[in-house]
Amino acid sequence: MVELGNTLTKAEPTATATEAMGQDLVNKVNDIKSKMDSPLLSVVQGCVEGAVKSQLTKDKADEQEIQRRKTSVIAHGISELDADSASERNDNDIVRRNLL
Repeated sequence: MVELGNTLTKAEPTATATEAMGQDLVNKVNDIKSKMDSPLLSVVQGCVEGAVKSQLTKDKADEQEIQRRKTSVIAHGISELDADSASERNDNDIVRRNLL
């Protein structure tokens, strides 16, 4: 019985030291993890911000296109003359407009 008590007494400091080493290891792992997560979080945040800015730019361009098209005119059923030069087409357009 005395011998068992002596063995337990010797093992107790070892168990305490092992527990302390285990906690130290957990602390080191958590420290490494936090150091790794910080740059990763920064990269992800930058990607998300870039995607949002890109989408906002696209939405703004789409809205400008919609506003521009609101003032557009589309003419249907008007025949186009077969003039060779732009000045001839322009002259023909002026004559046709005066006839209307």
